Amino acid sequence: MASLSFYENDNPAENLAFGLTLHEAAHAQTSMEAVGATLSIIRQSWSGVRVVMDKACSFAGIRMISVHLPSEAEAYCINPAEILLYSTNEMMIYNAYFMMLPFMNVSNNNYEESFNRWITELKAIVGVPNDTDIRPVLTLERAADVRQVLGANIKLCRTLIKCFIDGRDVPTMYLILYLGL
Repeated sequence: MASLSFYENDNPAENLAFGLTLHEAAHAQTSMEAVGATLSIIRQSWSGVRVVMDKACSFAGIRMISVHLPSEAEAYCINPAEILLYSTNEMMIYNAYFMMLPFMNVSNNNYEESFNRWITELKAIVGVPNDTDIRPVLTLERAADVRQVLGANIKLCRTLIKCFIDGRDVPTMYLILYLGL
């Protein structure tokens, strides 16, 4: 079983955990790292999925270790000053991306094209300038790994769909539903 860090903010108003997890997802070398980062982003963003997250991690062969930022940063050799921080609107776009991955049909033909189309629409909805560079976080191979592992977890997918339905008033859910995902 692989062990991966799950980051949590000491102060909910900070987004150190999000920034560090996004960085780790972008640099995922293995499918387990990509799946773990995806689960971590989803878990940070939606309290409704936390109940099934440990089971989803276990199903995927991942043991999550909780690391609180910035209080435990030094113990894990993390420099909070080096973590890229994101605006709330940028975080909404990336949250939508990670929530979509278990349901996406990921292939060479559609990954970049679909992502770029969604991002252009999402930027307009949330007010992110069009020239802001937002790219797919995961490579095609890692996105396909996430789709395969998490898409096969029926309980997790049902919980995510329930979050979609229950969270229609939440801005990120509006974005996902708007795009027909």
